[in-house]
Amino acid sequence: MGPGQGAVRIDPGRNFAARWAEMIFTLQNDLPEMQAFYTDVKGRMAKAGRDPNDCAILVSVDPIVGETEEIALQKQFYINNLVDDEVAISHASKHLGIDLSQYPMDKPLEDLEIEGGSVGALEVMKNAAKAKGLTLIELCRTYSISESCPQLVGTPEQIADALCDMFENKGCDGFIISPATMPGSIEEFNRMVVPILQQRGLFRTAYEGTTLRASLKAS
Repeated sequence: MGPGQGAVRIDPGRNFAARWAEMIFTLQNDLPEMQAFYTDVKGRMAKAGRDPNDCAILVSVDPIVGETEEIALQKQFYINNLVDDEVAISHASKHLGIDLSQYPMDKPLEDLEIEGGSVGALEVMKNAAKAKGLTLIELCRTYSISESCPQLVGTPEQIADALCDMFENKGCDGFIISPATMPGSIEEFNRMVVPILQQRGLFRTAYEGTTLRASLKAS
């Protein structure tokens, strides 16, 4: 499947989201990819006659927070090296909808003729593999760790800075936290990062609504 074919196949999903969605959860590898997706989909909303502000685009991030940068890096190394190759291949295959074990694991993804399955997942995988020069097994490991979304590693201030950079530079309207561990990653993020975002006026200090829908719309 060439680049042109991939772009054509992606169009129906993006057009549908731009026309109907009130919130879009997307997975991109880095800020430039986030910005490209954000600009494209917001432009499609305008063409569909909608106010682009009526639909929020949320990107996935995997924060690994430490009291110091060194602690955070040690946690990242430990967590990332827990991945089992067979589980990684199975996980990536499940999300893609294609059995990846039938392909040579030591080859770059771009050299393999993989078609079908989830168009969005395949796009994420191809972009990650191309950007980092990953073989298929390396890609499966990376995808199993964080589904190729950005791992934000550092102190609470560094994590907050990274989130602010993505938000303020039109990469997204908000975030979906993809925890490396449960419930530890969520607890650490809420305890150490959220207060900094609140101090900067970028995160609510109370819930305005009484339902999930109202709270999400108010954010």
